[in-house]
Amino acid sequence: MAYSSNIILSGDTLGERHLHLNRLVRETKDTGNAALIIKIHPENTVIDKIFKIDLAVKNKDVEYILNTLKDRDMLYVTRALKCDWLLDAEYSGIINPKNLEENLYGEMIKPAVNKIKHFIQIKLKVPERCEEFYKYYKSDFNESIKYMRHCSPEFIAEQVADIIEKLTPNHLEILCKLNPIVGKLYFDLLKANRDALARYLENEQKYFDSLKSILKSDGNSYLDLVECYFNVDNFQRLSVSSSKFIMQNYKERFMQKCEMYTLQILNINAVAQCLSSEECQELVLKLARSQYLEHWFSYQGVEPLIKRMKPDERSAFKKRVFVEKNVGDKITEWPYPKPMPLELRNDDDHVFKDVEQEIYFDFECEDFCGKPMLRKRKFAGYSVAMKCGSGYAIRKTPLDILFDRYRFIGFTQAFNELTNRLQAESTIQGRQNIMLVLVSKSGGVIQRVETLLKLLVERHINEPSNLRAAIVRSLVKRVSCWRLPDNVWSLILNFGHGLGLDGVIGELLCVEGLHASLLHYITNGICPPKILMDSYKNNFSTFKDYKLNTSEISSIENHLLPLLLPDYPKEFVDLVTTYKMKVKTVPEADRILTEAARNNLELINKLYDSRIARRQLISLTFPIKQNEASYINALRHDVTLLDNGESFAKLVTKKTVNHDRFLSSLMIYFGETNGLAMKHLCALEKVANEKLKPSLARPLTKLSSDQMLLKKLQNLNVTNKETRRFAAALKSNAHNTSPSVNIDTVDWRFIGAKAVANQVLVCGRNAKENYIKSCLKLNTTAKLALKAALCSPLEVEAFKNIALIKPEVALMVALKCYFQKRDKMNVDVWDILKDLLLHLDTKKLSPKLQSKLCLPEKVPENIEANYFSTIYQSFKKTNKEKLFIILPNIEKHITDIDDDVVREIISDFIEKCTYKENDKDFTKPVISRYLRIIAKYLLLSRTADIQCYKIENVLHPLFDRMESVWTERESDILEYIKEFLQTLKYTKAFMDPQYVSVFPMFENLICRLQKVLPRVKHFETYVKIHLTMLYFKSIRHALSENNNLFRETNKTNAMKVVGIILGENIGSEIKELATEYFVSIIDVYKDGLCFFLNEYFPCNEGRKVFEMSLIKGILKKDYLEAHLLALFVLQSQCQPRYEHYSEVYEYLKQSNFQEVQFFINNEVY
Repeated sequence: MAYSSNIILSGDTLGERHLHLNRLVRETKDTGNAALIIKIHPENTVIDKIFKIDLAVKNKDVEYILNTLKDRDMLYVTRALKCDWLLDAEYSGIINPKNLEENLYGEMIKPAVNKIKHFIQIKLKVPERCEEFYKYYKSDFNESIKYMRHCSPEFIAEQVADIIEKLTPNHLEILCKLNPIVGKLYFDLLKANRDALARYLENEQKYFDSLKSILKSDGNSYLDLVECYFNVDNFQRLSVSSSKFIMQNYKERFMQKCEMYTLQILNINAVAQCLSSEECQELVLKLARSQYLEHWFSYQGVEPLIKRMKPDERSAFKKRVFVEKNVGDKITEWPYPKPMPLELRNDDDHVFKDVEQEIYFDFECEDFCGKPMLRKRKFAGYSVAMKCGSGYAIRKTPLDILFDRYRFIGFTQAFNELTNRLQAESTIQGRQNIMLVLVSKSGGVIQRVETLLKLLVERHINEPSNLRAAIVRSLVKRVSCWRLPDNVWSLILNFGHGLGLDGVIGELLCVEGLHASLLHYITNGICPPKILMDSYKNNFSTFKDYKLNTSEISSIENHLLPLLLPDYPKEFVDLVTTYKMKVKTVPEADRILTEAARNNLELINKLYDSRIARRQLISLTFPIKQNEASYINALRHDVTLLDNGESFAKLVTKKTVNHDRFLSSLMIYFGETNGLAMKHLCALEKVANEKLKPSLARPLTKLSSDQMLLKKLQNLNVTNKETRRFAAALKSNAHNTSPSVNIDTVDWRFIGAKAVANQVLVCGRNAKENYIKSCLKLNTTAKLALKAALCSPLEVEAFKNIALIKPEVALMVALKCYFQKRDKMNVDVWDILKDLLLHLDTKKLSPKLQSKLCLPEKVPENIEANYFSTIYQSFKKTNKEKLFIILPNIEKHITDIDDDVVREIISDFIEKCTYKENDKDFTKPVISRYLRIIAKYLLLSRTADIQCYKIENVLHPLFDRMESVWTERESDILEYIKEFLQTLKYTKAFMDPQYVSVFPMFENLICRLQKVLPRVKHFETYVKIHLTMLYFKSIRHALSENNNLFRETNKTNAMKVVGIILGENIGSEIKELATEYFVSIIDVYKDGLCFFLNEYFPCNEGRKVFEMSLIKGILKKDYLEAHLLALFVLQSQCQPRYEHYSEVYEYLKQSNFQEVQFFINNEVY
């Protein structure tokens, strides 16, 4: 071949042209001038470039391959990566992570980088080099884990501890395949890693299923994990195949713990198949003796085991186990440890977590988009279940009752009893039920079936057709009656006379009986009568529901298939497809099917979908199946079907298609002058000249060069809408040309933002900065600049630019990229965003964006408090009706929000809130949210002066306003005060020693409350206030003794300490109150204390510990009043199952106070 000429492939089909190209490469390599040809051969066409790449791969031309990897066209990059030799040790100086990242990846486009990384991950199999890649990318788990596939087992085991928190079920499965010890290691590490355990428990079933890869490599290790951690309550049983493998290979382990494996872990059908009759019998007896399995053990649960027993022994055995229950001595306890699934200790299970206000209200209101909010319906399923359980339970039919009655009775006894009953039964339905039970009791045993059929033929042969049809159907389904010997089969034919079993259609057709009749002929190697075949063809079935065995399927293939051709080709195809038979077993089948399909569209589709005779029918299927696979098949087998591009042009005008592989093959292998690719392009242009459709843009660009596209765009007259749309579609596909349009050489305003984006967003690392700077110069590419600049040094500049040009876009980017995908936000970017929010008219934003700004799904930690205070100030200026949505987050972050902002919020509320019913700005829920903020604000004072300021300027003005409307709104104000007082129990502030004592504030509060709430009338309210003060005092006392008390992860000890101190304080206070008032004040105080515990603290397990410690603390005070209060609280709040309950109860029983003895012994409380 001439080194300076273009390559032109010959051949009529794609395969022939492939062979021609491969021959050229091989011959050129053999000349010994491959290196020279690679250097001087022109690259005028796509096939020229492909030829040189293939030759370079063959000749191991490293330099040319590396240059090709830097190409913008992924076609060439993919072709170049056929060089597996590049991973050989001699090229390790090139293929190593440091060199690739520093020298090669920067010049490659992103898809090419991903491609070569995937190539290395799959093809590189030297453990040491894989470990080098893993270590280099270790900081990026999602990247490094992909290189672990071919690392050494020892290295994999060493790394598990470092990555356990990030492993998905898929990762765990792969690692267990590589090193079975990973499974045990994973569970050992889970116990000590809270985050990893939380992730495991979120998807426990999938994680455990991923361990199945260990079963065949190290079954004992797998079974160890199953016996330790299998969650019998939540997991599905193991699959049939896994259960069979365990039974076949680890039967000894199964027998050691057979009860657990049978009823909780393995598939019971698989277990039954792998045990003998005697073993099944012994196993059922073991299960029946295991009293600890009573709620698992039932007849239905062990039925597969019983069916494995000898038919003659079943009845007596069932009677012994389920009726007489004669199974031997019961075993009450597990004889071995049962699986204990891992559990996550709840570190939030304590009383020091403040109850926060819900973001959404539990009532219907207008949401942020102006639509009614729907309250979430909880426990709907539960209520339905209750209904179903009580009023709508399914009642058993007479047939069910009859089945249950004879379930544990043998055939002989049942036959004798039911035969007599059958004679006396007057109703058709009753007789049918009896016969159905007898069919079931026969168990498929030939002698029993024969006995039953003789009875039916002798006495019931003239029963109504529908009854006899039901019995025949039952015989087909339960007994597989086509397998019966001829003498018994003849009885079925006699009983089923007139039901179509012989092919003659009578008054009623029993389709199942007809199918059984045909199967009886076929499986016995007898050709069925023509009348029967005709009837079968009219009532066709693939017998899929009949559970045929292998020999019966073989009989169908050998005897039935030939009978279906040529008259019933569709049925033939259905049978072949159902059982995956070989068409070639039937002589001339391909020819017959091809001829039958000529004018049968349904059959053509059926044959195509079944992958039968596709090559012979390509001319028929191509016009119907216009998918990409059909077009590629046409290239491979018969290019005349393509009609020089006319058929494809018609297809594209009808709908938008994606036939990129077909078009690429055309462009590469048929791209010669006036070749098939050019003809397709001409056909498309012809259609485009008639009507410009955007759907034509993609195929046109795939078959065009960059210069052809630019010329086409220049010639378009974009004065009308249709042309503009078509031009926009062409520009959007500019990256699909060969070669792709180089945006460095064209005006970006001309080529359009989408064309620029398609290249900028995938450009190499080295070119990225220049592209971003160019994008920043144009308003049309400002959004693109920000998208490309994320996580780069130009990020701040790009965000600032978009914030000036398109503020709404900047907000959406902030919410989607900075908020949702990052835990921390760049401070400079936040400053820009904050300035934007403060100077924004939020009413001009879309309702959806307003909603997302008020309640974002996630906010970076370092700006969370600042964000909500900023967004409050922003909406306050122009959109006040949205403020109440933000208030719960203001309350949540009140300790971190600037004091001036909180003060402004509170002052605005006190000044403007009227507490009147018709005040639209301050409804009840809104007032409630403001009062919660005020309550917490009053407690957060770092100095006494600040506290005095808050009392004078917040507490007093607040109650001044409340007092002014007291007479008009007394009930509402009482409600607000109740929630206000409850919020004053702010544990977070109580535990922080930087805040001063809250006693002065509470004292002032009590003084103000006494003006409107007399102590005598509202004594319980004052009890709760005093209890809150004592709670504060107890926490500060505990802190003075141990600064680190509340820093421990497990707060149990802290709850006990604070509970005891609080109890002592309460014991002292009740003594003082009883002295000041009267002893029976205990009863009122007890109600207030119980309300305080129930409403002011979260309801969890931790509260039980706290309450028991509190009672112990009260009992430390040796006063009658304290002991009586302790008794009342014990009985009201605690239950006997609580830890230390018995100890406290016994202590009270031994009390020295006669009154306590009276109450406790007479149960007067």
